[in-house]
Amino acid sequence: MQKRRVVPVISLILIAFAVACTPAQSAEPTAPPSATPDPASTGGAFSLGGTTTLDGQAVAPGEGAVSLDIAIPEGWHINTDAPPFTAAWKVDGKVAQIVAGDQEVTLVDPVFPVSVPVTFTPGETEVSVDVVLYYCNDDQTICTLDRRTVVAPLTVTDAADSSRLTVAYAIVPPEMP
Repeated sequence: MQKRRVVPVISLILIAFAVACTPAQSAEPTAPPSATPDPASTGGAFSLGGTTTLDGQAVAPGEGAVSLDIAIPEGWHINTDAPPFTAAWKVDGKVAQIVAGDQEVTLVDPVFPVSVPVTFTPGETEVSVDVVLYYCNDDQTICTLDRRTVVAPLTVTDAADSSRLTVAYAIVPPEMP
């Protein structure tokens, strides 16, 4: 009797999607003015595993929010036929606390900015978010994936005016043929 290996259907779909949507060329990564890409960032059409570190921000202690704002360039849109957008927040639990149910956000058709409530306590830390977003050009000839970790250095101080931490970056799509 021959043994059969069962591969989960979702794995096959993701592999097929990745192979079908990988363009022949990859654009060089470019960072928005407020972000500094990590040298390990692959950027471009299939941005996998890269890290974007933002400029430091200060917020006031107490109840607040962290907002993720991803700029999708003109002529591109979120691919709602692909797996959903996910944002998984990582905080230290001392200077910034996000309740367990809000630490991961999964949306089929997100509208940015996406915000979650946070409690801030005086001190310094980094807030990071792991993002997975599938997007396509408007004529659907190129679909691709942006997967990265965004790190936001944070100081919580009474001297700050805002209780909102903004984590923002711009997607740089692959070059069009």
